[in-house]
Amino acid sequence: MAKSRKPAPDPSKSVRTSVSLPRDHYELLEQMAEDKRVSVAWVIHEAVERYLGEQ
Repeated sequence: MAKSRKPAPDPSKSVRTSVSLPRDHYELLEQMAEDKRVSVAWVIHEAVERYLGEQ
């Protein structure tokens, strides 16, 4: 069974932020995004959701 993707967050409830990452971290994020056929932003969003869920 294919894993379903979560719907995109409601833009009216979202906040835009900016972070600086080491180049090697960003390159890993780019590779992950390419492998999953999603954007780097999507990978970061999922990582933040998982991290917050563990707290």
